[in-house]
Amino acid sequence: MSFIGGYQSDVNLNDINFVGDFPIDHSIGGFGVTTGVDDYLLALTPAILQYRQGLPLEVRFSQPNTGAVTINVDGRGAIAIKKIVAGVLVNLEAGDLTNDKIYILIYDGVVFQIANSSHLLKEATETHKGISQIATTQEVDNGVDNTKIVTPAKLAAYIADKITGLWEDKGLINCAGNPLYPAGEVGDAYTVSVAGKIGGAFGQNVGARDVIYCNTDNAGGDDENVGFAWTLIQSNLEQASEFIAGYARIATQAEVTAGINDSKFITPLKLITWLASQLATELQPGISERATQAEVNAELDDQRHITPLKLINWFITKTATEAIAGIAEIATQAEVTAGIDDTRFVTPQKLAAYVAGKITGLWEDKGTINCAGNPNYPAGLKGDAYTVNVAGKIGGPAGVNVEVKDVIYCNTDNPGGTQLAVGANWTIIQANLEQATELLAGYSELATVAEVNAGIDDQRIVTPFKLRVLLDNRLATEILSGLIELATQAEVNAGLDDVRAVTSLKLMTLLNALLKYQAGAGANSIIPKLGVNNTAPGSHAAVLNGNNNRANSTFSVAIGSYADAWQFNEYSKAPGAFFATQGSVQHSVLTIWNIVPSGGGIYPINLDGGGASASNRWRIPNNSIIQFMLQFSIVQNSGSAGTIGDTWTAIYEGVAKNVAGVISWVGGAPTAREIRQDAGLSPSVSFGTSGNELIPIVIAIANKNLHVNITGYITQTKFSL
Repeated sequence: MSFIGGYQSDVNLNDINFVGDFPIDHSIGGFGVTTGVDDYLLALTPAILQYRQGLPLEVRFSQPNTGAVTINVDGRGAIAIKKIVAGVLVNLEAGDLTNDKIYILIYDGVVFQIANSSHLLKEATETHKGISQIATTQEVDNGVDNTKIVTPAKLAAYIADKITGLWEDKGLINCAGNPLYPAGEVGDAYTVSVAGKIGGAFGQNVGARDVIYCNTDNAGGDDENVGFAWTLIQSNLEQASEFIAGYARIATQAEVTAGINDSKFITPLKLITWLASQLATELQPGISERATQAEVNAELDDQRHITPLKLINWFITKTATEAIAGIAEIATQAEVTAGIDDTRFVTPQKLAAYVAGKITGLWEDKGTINCAGNPNYPAGLKGDAYTVNVAGKIGGPAGVNVEVKDVIYCNTDNPGGTQLAVGANWTIIQANLEQATELLAGYSELATVAEVNAGIDDQRIVTPFKLRVLLDNRLATEILSGLIELATQAEVNAGLDDVRAVTSLKLMTLLNALLKYQAGAGANSIIPKLGVNNTAPGSHAAVLNGNNNRANSTFSVAIGSYADAWQFNEYSKAPGAFFATQGSVQHSVLTIWNIVPSGGGIYPINLDGGGASASNRWRIPNNSIIQFMLQFSIVQNSGSAGTIGDTWTAIYEGVAKNVAGVISWVGGAPTAREIRQDAGLSPSVSFGTSGNELIPIVIAIANKNLHVNITGYITQTKFSL
């Protein structure tokens, strides 16, 4: 006796003589417990020789999965494990595999399929029984989620402020003798048993089965005095249609069987007679056999139906919470009424019993209103509603246009008046709806899946389900917008994937690794740090660190040991910076250069060179002190007087402060010291202020063109007044 594939057999495998390549491991498979996570390893005894199509395995997984899964059996190679969702094989999701179940895997020649998919939960839809999550309070209040369930506690919280009462049936009233209105309270309703008038001889005509409804508490009386407090509801119904509630005939058995009449009702008897001859398929509704428990658990039979007992046996271990889809008990009437249980379901019957004791009325029909004369809004309480019987305006001549059967509804208590005074307290409900457009609210049909996918219909409505179906099948490309995965950091770094999206975090991670020190030789280039004998030959290029570096073009910078500026040209350097942070101290070194032409005039030597821009001036921020030492070097460059090359140097030290926007010198304006000069050059240097700017000034000299270079050592201290 032996066991093959989980079944008992009297065949002794040791007695079988194998001829050729008899696939014994094709049908035997084996049982084992894996090691690892996601990329699982499995060792069988005896080991299989190879993967064969149809190979079965019974497996307990040592650890739950965190994403897509592979399994390597006896070192024969990693094979993906997939599940069936909506008839399609897909990768497993995190948590699909647990360590407390045994899974049956069948090799199909490419992947291992999970055969006992009853371990994988199904979610309930309007056409498919299954499990569901409990909706959160916010989801219940929003009222847009159609996939989660509502518990008694959340239902009670939602309707507590919504309901105040509905309708009280007070019985019949005989109007043959034109009786007065009876005394009534809001919600009282009488059904007319005999036609006549109500409210006296000059009252309103009523027919049998019409209803008189009390919309305002009153003591009863004739139509003139209390008619406004009652609403007449006519009982003359129209032929029922998809858009109108009304009456209809009962269909014959032949009409039920033909299934082409769309205007008659079907009785239960004729419906069951017709169903008895129908077998259910995916395309044809009908009857079917009852599935066995094994068939339900196997989830492979697509022809038989599931009974509640077998379904509950399948769901018995699945308990629903707000975070986990599952099953729950039906709440008792006491639990529904208490409204504190958040784990059980509410049935329609118990909901109706609960609501019946809570509601006394919502909409108060105040009767009709004639708008031919453009009347003001009447005084109203929240809930009052008037039906327009003659078209015109409501709210005075400057009010809103209304038509017959439109309703004006009071949304805030108000004393009545014009549109300007109280119009915001009333809502106009149109009775004549139109087809919805981009500019007009109205009705519309639901789009089919084909119409949603085509994307050319601009009149029908797209449901969340059809939108999800479209998006699930729409992947983004360079010419098509759609869904897209996020790239991993490795994929971003490799730069080879052209189908996934790059996030700002991953992009910055890559840029910080690649562009912090980027080699270059042209304009605006940055030379790698820690080099030797680097040159910045392009304009505005920089050598950041290293040894023996050289700046060899306009506005280029060389930093590091033994660095030099090979080309004498326009250049300014200002390491450090000024900050407006209270209490901070900053130190900067500035190199300023300018030309003072011959002739006369005052020339400011600004940090921005020629002074064409005010964005780079030397300023003292508010509530700060500037301590500085400026070394002037003035050289005659050309001119008809003096000697070219005559030089004058001097050092100026000073302290200035800005207190609440007022600039002042500390200890007087800066004066020159350590003056060195050729006898033929004696320039005039001074300092001025303009607003919060400090301005070194050189006076032009007749017939002498001057080059002015200033090296400044500046310390700034912030303080608080």
